[in-house]
Amino acid sequence: MSKLDMGLIPTEEQCLKLLEKYKTPEKSIEHAKVVTELVKKLVTKVSVKRKIAIAGAMLIDIGKTQTQGLKHGFIGGRILRKEIIDESVISIVEKHIGVGITKIEATRAGLPPRDFVPETMEEKLVSYADKLVIGTYVATPKEAKIEFASHFPPDHSALKRWDAFMSEMRNILGE
Repeated sequence: MSKLDMGLIPTEEQCLKLLEKYKTPEKSIEHAKVVTELVKKLVTKVSVKRKIAIAGAMLIDIGKTQTQGLKHGFIGGRILRKEIIDESVISIVEKHIGVGITKIEATRAGLPPRDFVPETMEEKLVSYADKLVIGTYVATPKEAKIEFASHFPPDHSALKRWDAFMSEMRNILGE
């Protein structure tokens, strides 16, 4: 793998090698492949750095080598920093959880006290695709919301963020 000045933006093949190197669970790899295929379709609708979005989509769950929980995005970021992966790809991995985690929620979850909310179009696009893929099934937005909502009490702030985020993305993508 050749290194770039700011870090490596790995190809899909290099991403698969990283996932295998860290013994990422097969179901997480299969999920990432479906998310990546959806991202490839969506990148035609918006102006994004395609290579970065695809690498981020492939690597979103590399942190599941150590945990299946909320912290897998942060752990994935740590793993990828050791591999000298570009920060733009790492940021996608760290911020794809839910529809973002606020600084307060991050602190409560034992993460560093900072926002883990998608900001760049690449981060948003991968997070959007990830939310629509349940396992290896590409769900409708309605199905995806039901799945997402099943993890929270009805008044949780993440549900309001979900509605705003999904609405923003549907508008951007013209869906």
